[in-house]
Amino acid sequence: MTTFLVCRWEPNSIAALLDRGLELIVLFDEWEAANRTFDSDLLGRISRTITVASFDAMDHLSMVASGLLEEGTVIDQVVVVDERGLLGAGYLAAALGVPGPSVLQSVRVRDKRAMKLAAASAGVRIAKFATLPADVPEAVSAAQDRVGFPCVVKPVAGMGTTATARIDSSAELSTWLDANAESAPFMVEEFISGREYHVDAVWKEGRIIEIAVCRYMKPRIEIDNPNILNGAILIRRDLDQELYEQVEQMHDALAGPFEFSTGITHAEFFEIAPGELVFSEIALRCGGAGAMNIHRPRGADMREVWAAAMAGDPADALPVLEDSTDQHLAWLLLAPTAAGTVVRIPTDEEIASYPYILDVERLAKVGDTVRLHSLTAGMTTVISGADEDELHTRALELADSLTFEVEVGEDAHA
Repeated sequence: MTTFLVCRWEPNSIAALLDRGLELIVLFDEWEAANRTFDSDLLGRISRTITVASFDAMDHLSMVASGLLEEGTVIDQVVVVDERGLLGAGYLAAALGVPGPSVLQSVRVRDKRAMKLAAASAGVRIAKFATLPADVPEAVSAAQDRVGFPCVVKPVAGMGTTATARIDSSAELSTWLDANAESAPFMVEEFISGREYHVDAVWKEGRIIEIAVCRYMKPRIEIDNPNILNGAILIRRDLDQELYEQVEQMHDALAGPFEFSTGITHAEFFEIAPGELVFSEIALRCGGAGAMNIHRPRGADMREVWAAAMAGDPADALPVLEDSTDQHLAWLLLAPTAAGTVVRIPTDEEIASYPYILDVERLAKVGDTVRLHSLTAGMTTVISGADEDELHTRALELADSLTFEVEVGEDAHA
């Protein structure tokens, strides 16, 4: 039996691999072990779990690798399902001498500076950027000189839009850096105005076998309420073949410097004018939020296609994603609008009253503590509509009607 060493916990990805008959050993870090809720049925299907101090603790990871080798456990591949385990996954693959993310690949898809340099080396258009010095006055001066305002500031090894902001002045940047010092080091990019997209692609032996392009309803950095238009619309290939061809050309160019072979990628880019694309980021993992769920009405969660490719299934045995000619699809996050303890969630009956909701994944339950940011979520939905305008109307309708009630606590805004 083929055995994968999986770094970090993402239940849907792990379930998809198990459904392909793979044996899994799953590595957690101490934070996950203490803070995540693990599905007992899913844990029961895993061969074993191992807890390490951190995926950045090379001494702990080397002991894991040596222990597996000493006991004779054969690992066929190292797989990462959350980018915060990526650097450790690259180290483990090298230490075990098995396929997995290489150290170079893990750096290029984790450090946003290395990422942009690699993309630029492939001839892909990127935003101007610069690393900010640790000293705040020097950082403000560097941002002004290298990029100018408005700009976007973010951690060099961040995830999503966590600790990321648009900054419009030197004074604003100084204040922001002081308030977010725990997320340093930072980089700054020129602010790109335009439509923002995400692209999810499954690769097999260096070739894309499935790809989907979605346009965010609202650019991620502009989301100031996690319950309003916090989602994306699936672009149908039959209605925008040219965009798909441009995106595929971009990915073909990225394949070399990023060493894409068999796996899945989640990329983001901006369209600043028709036909003008600017690369933003790419990750060696499944898309978060509802990026994978949106494909369920098409016949399969894209994680199923990825898992089949990882298991070595032949091309004609991979799950097929069907395109509908009479509907448009969007994924949408519905979230509490205040931080605190969840005391009420939308009921099944309330959800069922909207027939255009095609899929629901509950992410928050009564008693959970939530904080507000762009990825705050109570549940992920997939909705349908006759056109994109109707999808926007329905997204706003659901935000107004399927609400979460929260009891605000003393530390709600910590």
